[in-house]
Amino acid sequence: MKRYAAALGLTVLAGTLLIGPAPAYAAVTGAVISSEQTEFSTTTPKVAEARCPAGKRVTGGFGRVTGQPQHVVLTRMEPIHTNNLDRFTVAASADETDPAGQWAVTAVAICADPLPGQQIFSSTLDAPPGTSSRSASASCPSGLTMIGSGGRITGGQGEVALSRTGPVLASDPFRSTASGLADSTGFTGAWSVTAFVVCAEIPTSDVAQPSADSALNSVSPKAADVLCPPGMFVTGGGGQTVNDISGNLVLQSIMPEALPGGIPGDEATVTARENNPIERIWLVRGRVHCASR
Repeated sequence: MKRYAAALGLTVLAGTLLIGPAPAYAAVTGAVISSEQTEFSTTTPKVAEARCPAGKRVTGGFGRVTGQPQHVVLTRMEPIHTNNLDRFTVAASADETDPAGQWAVTAVAICADPLPGQQIFSSTLDAPPGTSSRSASASCPSGLTMIGSGGRITGGQGEVALSRTGPVLASDPFRSTASGLADSTGFTGAWSVTAFVVCAEIPTSDVAQPSADSALNSVSPKAADVLCPPGMFVTGGGGQTVNDISGNLVLQSIMPEALPGGIPGDEATVTARENNPIERIWLVRGRVHCASR
């Protein structure tokens, strides 16, 4: 009981309940996982939407491509708030090689009780025709702290991948980034990249943005496991590949640990692979958003 009483601003002494001052900010409570997967087919693009239960707000989310994902890239991992149910949308597209394998997209939303001041902010950067890479950053305004993020590529036709999404730095609880990278054959059309950040009135001491790297070698695929600090759980995820200038490395999966009862755990795994072999060593970096329970 002590743990929960403290979270409510109460003190328990010798069986007597004393009402203390209310906390200045709310804790993240009532967190649950919602998920949706598309059918397995060769259809492209595919979009999956994981919807939050009524009364819950999306804090962030995760996504992946499964099946035969060669030459399929993630293009959208977006938290959405509307007058209807909140959701986290994940999209992927096959590139111009028109792969014959069947694949599916999974979206995972982390949903929780509404927080004071909770809002989603975004920033978009246009990429002129022929641009190989672009990055956009989104920031929480003064008084709000980041609890989740996302990214989206508009245009690109499967030839521009969402190559990075998530917190900018482990030490920065206010900014997220999203990057797009054209594949090794390039993309001649115009496209844009949008970064999303989910913000709320919560103290920075109650959030964390840890990261972890996979091994640095030429093995494909490879994965990085990211762990939240003790007492925290994942509220959103992100990742990136490192040491890729060719556009042949892609994020395949950013997925959270799920505890019994659909409760988010304290760990996430980020997996990346080569679309085409590259002649260099590389790694995948996992980035997650964590918050105190």
